Amino acid sequence: MDNRCAKVGRDDGWILFSVTLVITILFIVVTMLLTAATQHAFEASKFQARNKAMHVADAGVNAYVHELARTGEDFIPRLGPVDMGDGSTWEVEATRAEYHSVPIKPLTVTSVGTIPSLGVTRTVVAEIRQPSFADYQIVSHVSLTLDSESVMNGSVRTNGDLSNAGSIAGRAEAHKEITGSGTFRGGEFQETPAIDFASIGSDIEKMYGDARESGSGYYRATDGVDGNKGYQVTLSGSQVLIDKVSNVDIGTGELTTQPEATISAPSSGVLCFDDTVWVSGEYSCALTIVANNIYIIDNVESSPGGQGVLGLIARHSVIVPSWREAMPEDLVIQAALLAANGTTRADLIEGRIKRSLTIIGSQTTRDGMDYVRFSPEGEVIAGFRERTYTYDPRLAITPPPMYPRIKDGSYKVSSWLEG
Repeated sequence: MDNRCAKVGRDDGWILFSVTLVITILFIVVTMLLTAATQHAFEASKFQARNKAMHVADAGVNAYVHELARTGEDFIPRLGPVDMGDGSTWEVEATRAEYHSVPIKPLTVTSVGTIPSLGVTRTVVAEIRQPSFADYQIVSHVSLTLDSESVMNGSVRTNGDLSNAGSIAGRAEAHKEITGSGTFRGGEFQETPAIDFASIGSDIEKMYGDARESGSGYYRATDGVDGNKGYQVTLSGSQVLIDKVSNVDIGTGELTTQPEATISAPSSGVLCFDDTVWVSGEYSCALTIVANNIYIIDNVESSPGGQGVLGLIARHSVIVPSWREAMPEDLVIQAALLAANGTTRADLIEGRIKRSLTIIGSQTTRDGMDYVRFSPEGEVIAGFRERTYTYDPRLAITPPPMYPRIKDGSYKVSSWLEG
């Protein structure tokens, strides 16, 4: 009997099974690849859409800042919706800054970017404000010269020329010319717009008017009594001790005082005196002290680990009486200093010399700064032998209450988060 036909039949069955199995496996693999490719394309498209929506929302923030600068307004409640031309849109809502809030809160801008065709929406929340004078380590109305020992970790700006033989870590900005062999790590910016120092006066008068009328600040007028020299202000945490000064010993610098008041920091954080003020102490909150002239007679520092910031604003000058006998050999001033119509300087008497002065904060001066006097031979004969100026970066985030702003049409984004 011939069995060849039966054998062939069995082989045909195995081949058919093998082919079917291969086809099935190939079908599954191809299906999986197609599904993965489709999913990948979908995820890529979704990622691109989300990324685009974020850029659209950011465009809304930039457009809002541009509109503020263009119109000169300090607040626009709403912009948009605006079509970007490709079907995507942004819409912005803003919350007005609370002028008296402590710490100072900038303008809050919420921008929503939408791509309707893809059903994608993303939101950006940004805080923006005009730059303040406390954003700079030094602002000078007159030309500024930095010697080879000058090390600035902040930004410097002048309405005159800037000559730098030292090191500037931040931006170096001059209304006129920048020269010098020093280091400019934050870049050099010549012919920048001049800062309007006259606007500081209007900001100061607004502080005085607000403190007198609203009750949110503290105001003390000169009492007009012959012999009175102003007020001594001693900071202690969130408390402020105020004494009336009746005499200043011209030999030692000692003050004769009598108690006037002890107050908690006012809700606006602003204390205004129509007189001279003598300041010292340690603070733990946000404060701004405004006076005709301000004398710093001892260390002025933020409490360790505290979040306090301090502005010392003088209609005329901020002065350090370095000849005062009780003045520390190593004086530390942690504050934003501003002399609207004068200088930030030491009161210099030849032969009265202290070891060092450290200013942690910022200095704004109309007529310059001067903390030392040299002999013709180059020896220190008055003031401070060593002088160290360091920028306090907290001032860039939270300037002191109602601190004067630089009104040059620019704005800064102090925070940017997806909301």
